[in-house]
Amino acid sequence: EDNRGTTPLRFVQSWILPRRANLEPNYGSLDGAKTDRTADWVHLAADYQNFDAMNVPIKIHQDCNCYVTELVVDKDQGSALRRDFKLDDKRQ
Repeated sequence: EDNRGTTPLRFVQSWILPRRANLEPNYGSLDGAKTDRTADWVHLAADYQNFDAMNVPIKIHQDCNCYVTELVVDKDQGSALRRDFKLDDKRQ
């Protein structure tokens, strides 16, 4: 991949196997503002079959959720997030 601009670029690429063979591949990207993820969790990718995540920008064919955050470091309190990351029961 190539960054031809003058500003720094953070590029994360991951491959997740689909739940079964012969599903149409899906590709996605997100040009999210840093303010959206500063000290908060942003839901980037979710399963097509997860109807609770219909507003997630990238849909995939797997029972998988991808989140991102940008930690804020306070010299007195350390790292802080606006909200905790909660997992449902039976999730890891």
